[in-house]
Amino acid sequence: MDAERESTMEESPALSAARVDPRDVNWEDLHPVFRVYFTEADGSTDEWRISQAGSVEKVLTWAERESDARAQTIYVEVRGAMETGLVCIAHKPGAR
Repeated sequence: MDAERESTMEESPALSAARVDPRDVNWEDLHPVFRVYFTEADGSTDEWRISQAGSVEKVLTWAERESDARAQTIYVEVRGAMETGLVCIAHKPGAR
């Protein structure tokens, strides 16, 4: 089996998957903090910080329940020594 291969899935026509060595990771966060941003049709946003969720599935379920048909963007919050960053893990367009 090739170490790298491309997938032609409908959702992501150029997805690239490669095997990794798990020993190259220096740290792991078993209790991540998430942010959920709801976006209205007019561009205004309603931002939430979610902690102690237990799983990303719970955050996605919460966001879907609270969305009220607004667009949703879900991030993992990453804190460094001097700054905070966000990694986008999901986006769902709104129905409004």
